[in-house]
Amino acid sequence: MDFLLIIDWIWEFILKLFDEYKDSLKYGLYFLVAATIFAISKTVDEDQRGLKYSFGRVRKVVEPGFHFMIPFVQKIRLVTIRSKTLDLEKQKIVTRDGLVYQLDVSLVYRIEDVQLALIQIDDLTEGMKNALTISIQKVMVTLNREELNDREELGNRLLTTMQEMCSMWGVKILEADFVNISPSQKTTKLLQLQTLMDKKKEAFLKLVAGGIPELEALTLLGSRRFYRNRMNRALRNEFQFRLLRDKNKDSFLKSMIPRVLVLDEEEPENKSEL
Repeated sequence: MDFLLIIDWIWEFILKLFDEYKDSLKYGLYFLVAATIFAISKTVDEDQRGLKYSFGRVRKVVEPGFHFMIPFVQKIRLVTIRSKTLDLEKQKIVTRDGLVYQLDVSLVYRIEDVQLALIQIDDLTEGMKNALTISIQKVMVTLNREELNDREELGNRLLTTMQEMCSMWGVKILEADFVNISPSQKTTKLLQLQTLMDKKKEAFLKLVAGGIPELEALTLLGSRRFYRNRMNRALRNEFQFRLLRDKNKDSFLKSMIPRVLVLDEEEPENKSEL
């Protein structure tokens, strides 16, 4: 009997409270309904796909539309399936011939298997960046300086390598491109020196083929600033060698000394020029 009286008193108190705060409770009820709908539903856009989990297990792939789920029991994870562009930060690589280059690489990819993309890797974007860095090293370490000029072939090699690594994540690589390939400052200096050496080697072979002795050809290929010093050094070496073997020293000295003196009096055309 006392229990029924208590229940009746509580009910009357609720009705009285509702009559007194009717407007406030109405808005609170609207908010509660909206929050409940938000908690038990998920909207999937046209460019998205998702997975529905029940008690932590994958139940099905979610297509675009409005989907209901049980709060605290089910959840839906979404991923975008449209094509995305991944621009990698500037990378330093070493080629097969030991030269250092800086690269800018751009990659276009699309998710084709939603289940693999959400289950097999925790952070797909970060995983793609790491895979792209490794793929660049694999491709570039086998190339030399001449092979870097074929950008299309480099892009195809990178695309093939990336596709092999990312297929386990349900990702398809659409395009891979080397935006910029530039040598480092030290590599630029080495390439300039190599070009200069190749030109001097070619000139040296032409001089020797034209009948000029190798010693004089090497002297001629020196810079103007050091031409006189090199010629004098060559003449002095020749002088010492012939002095030891020439029996007629007086006639040899008369023939050699004027050549050295004439070179000593000559001035280079431009002292500041290397």
